[in-house]
Amino acid sequence: MATQLLDIKLFDTHALVTKPGSKLAKPVGVKDLVSVLSESAQNVLNYSRAETLRLPSNVYMTSYAGNMLNLCMYFEQRPVTLRHIDDSKGKDFEIMMPNVVIHLALKVSNNGAKHEVTGAWYYCTPEIRDNLPTVIPGKLKGVFSWLPFPNCYENFTLCYGRNSVFHVVEGGDLRIFNVYYDVLINSAFNNDLRLMGVNFDGRNRDWFAKMAEVYKKEGRFPYELLKI
Repeated sequence: MATQLLDIKLFDTHALVTKPGSKLAKPVGVKDLVSVLSESAQNVLNYSRAETLRLPSNVYMTSYAGNMLNLCMYFEQRPVTLRHIDDSKGKDFEIMMPNVVIHLALKVSNNGAKHEVTGAWYYCTPEIRDNLPTVIPGKLKGVFSWLPFPNCYENFTLCYGRNSVFHVVEGGDLRIFNVYYDVLINSAFNNDLRLMGVNFDGRNRDWFAKMAEVYKKEGRFPYELLKI
């Protein structure tokens, strides 16, 4: 996070100090100037600590907007076992989990010591990591679409049910935020929400069976059925 600097004009008996964001120069005596410089130096140290971040290994892009830090994470497709609950009866399906992109919006405290998740959005993409555009994810034709699962809302957020998600970090180690992917693959899916992200006629349970069938026969995810 960039640090704004003081504008100081020195004279024989005093100084004129303009603080960041102010248009007025304030006359300051020599003794008071020492205090002002000490305060400014401490702020620089605080922001320097804020710049030292340990990011999740899946992050492919970051961007700052004021005091908001955007983390965009890419999780490559891999075999998983997902559970679907239909009329209180659970069944496990072995599928190829498609490529998933998760966008986290983090509010950063003024001294950079605290990062709090204020939003989390989930997307599916047929693209490999190196081909993703360097823009904040959204509904982008041919690139990003809804996750092909029924626990997702139309605004690309996820229904966590009774799961609690870690959302505040004190300090600069942000690797814990990979947990947002773990919550996705370890959740039990159900019929509370409609399936939005695929071109498929059938019940939610039938869609899980279709993904499992394609994985068993061809070892892949059926990206051609995505609404993308």
